[in-house]
Amino acid sequence: MPRAEAAVKPIEMPEEDLEVRRLNVNLTAEAYAEIDALCARTGRSKSDLVRLALGLLRFAVLEKGKGSRFAIVAGDGRVVKELVLPL
Repeated sequence: MPRAEAAVKPIEMPEEDLEVRRLNVNLTAEAYAEIDALCARTGRSKSDLVRLALGLLRFAVLEKGKGSRFAIVAGDGRVVKELVLPL
């Protein structure tokens, strides 16, 4: 089975002269701890993780609109899990 790969890019930070918007989010202690753990594991900031997650969701929405499925594929091409997102 051929493997189609596409890079998911985070939403880019604007140039310094553009307006940056702040977003306040209420999270459970568990969700906040998960973000902290992901920051430690990836070496990214919380803002970077949010931008990456937004880019990933944007990719999933666009691909679903094309009729594509979102899956985790093993090295041998087997679909290990199909991710069903509530979109």
